[in-house]
Amino acid sequence: MQIGVQPESKRLPEVVYTGTRDDSGGQLQYKVLADFDRDEFWTVRLTLDSSRGHGEDFSRVEATPTGFGRWDLLFFLLPFLAVGFLWFRGISRRRQRVKKLQAA
Repeated sequence: MQIGVQPESKRLPEVVYTGTRDDSGGQLQYKVLADFDRDEFWTVRLTLDSSRGHGEDFSRVEATPTGFGRWDLLFFLLPFLAVGFLWFRGISRRRQRVKKLQAA
């Protein structure tokens, strides 16, 4: 398996990367790490050679900056957790005030 990447602007020649077999997780996958030097649209060419034959496909992708990986979910979830915490705190304080008024 090979992947070729080239900017749509054709400012760089196509660079071809070879995939490595990754058997982790009990599932066969191929892993390819391609370098994108700018956040722009790229033409990607996927080439597969197997015992069943040869195949090739093209796609257009947009390179975006990398995030925090698995921490992205936690990072973007924090504001919602904060609002939920403040809401819960407000409700519990209101209940305490209602109980004090009923006891008096």
